[in-house]
Amino acid sequence: MVKFPPETSVFTGECYGIFKCLEYILLLKLKKSVIFSDSKSALQALAKYPFKSNNCYPIILDCRKLLNRCISMGLQVALVWIPGHANIAGNVKADHVANEAVCSGDIFPYKNYAHDLAALPKTYLYDSWTQDWNSSSQVKGKLYKQIQPSIPVKPCAISICHGNTLQGTIDLKRLQNILQENVKSQDITSLYYSVKGLAELNADIPNICEILKNIKYDPKNIEQVFQVANAAAITSCQNFLRPEILSPATQTLDKKDASISDIYHAVFTLKAFGKGTVYDKEDALKNLIQLLKKDDSPAK
Repeated sequence: MVKFPPETSVFTGECYGIFKCLEYILLLKLKKSVIFSDSKSALQALAKYPFKSNNCYPIILDCRKLLNRCISMGLQVALVWIPGHANIAGNVKADHVANEAVCSGDIFPYKNYAHDLAALPKTYLYDSWTQDWNSSSQVKGKLYKQIQPSIPVKPCAISICHGNTLQGTIDLKRLQNILQENVKSQDITSLYYSVKGLAELNADIPNICEILKNIKYDPKNIEQVFQVANAAAITSCQNFLRPEILSPATQTLDKKDASISDIYHAVFTLKAFGKGTVYDKEDALKNLIQLLKKDDSPAK
């Protein structure tokens, strides 16, 4: 029994088993032989035309050399695939011996092939990324981890390119439950994005008018004002808010040093209450035009 280094792939181990069978056939000069293997990938690799295959494994080339010697010596060798884990007596015994070799096999002076080592970085990277994901999500991203509990083997972009559904029905249900639970939050940012998400999913939105009526926010922070106003607009709770909520928006539009972001939040705060004609002031309009002309503006 031979014990390989831990970096050796199962594919290489299966191919090496075929290689040793061929050596045995040549040693005893067996006229007719049949090699049974449950590794379809190994047999397919042997059958591929070497110059048209992207992957050319050295162990496969070594097996082909021995097969060529068998042909030149008039030795007939047949390679037959058998299903694994199908209670075939010989295959079960071979698997049992292979498992014993892991613990008690002879250490063989065997060097790892490049194709085995090349697969290691991907495995180590995936494991490392998974560990970081599990640890970091304890601090930030707890809710997202409920939707995406593990790192996908294939990126989302690949799934989309292959026409697969990015989120299944179960994932959407999970997302809806998380968002509906987060609607109860007293943090206006969390509440707004939860309401916004439920609206995008066409899901039922709980009645939050009383929550919006009593929620705490900074009236000097135009973004928070925007979030309160638009959460109310989505849930038809505008009448539960005080009229003073419009003051920060109009004050922002009167500022000469207001940023594009502030103007955006101010405009859509007023729009949430049906105040469409917000640029009836010439100074505010000139301010916006000047901001848009700036080269360093975030919106060109």
